[in-house]
Amino acid sequence: MQPAAELLKVEVHTLLKGRYVIMSGRPCQVTEIQKILKYSKEAKKSLAYRYIKARDILTAEEYQEVYHSTFSVESFETSFRQARLLEVLDNNQVVVQSQG
Repeated sequence: MQPAAELLKVEVHTLLKGRYVIMSGRPCQVTEIQKILKYSKEAKKSLAYRYIKARDILTAEEYQEVYHSTFSVESFETSFRQARLLEVLDNNQVVVQSQG
């Protein structure tokens, strides 16, 4: 049996709204991304962070995290296929025909 999705490591600064990621161990879809700059007086430079807000695709619970821009998170791709329902059997099994 093949895994449902292959996890990919993606740097936070490359994430886009709508991308699927793993947050707090849950599969989520990114709903909001904001860039945050923090200035360090000692180092006299700025550090880039990203505020990520995402919604769990199974429970619709929202998660929020702040990551350093170069931090990597786990991401996954999805594919959607359409199928036509042909029959529902007595034992609750379904017979479908995929459309390719």
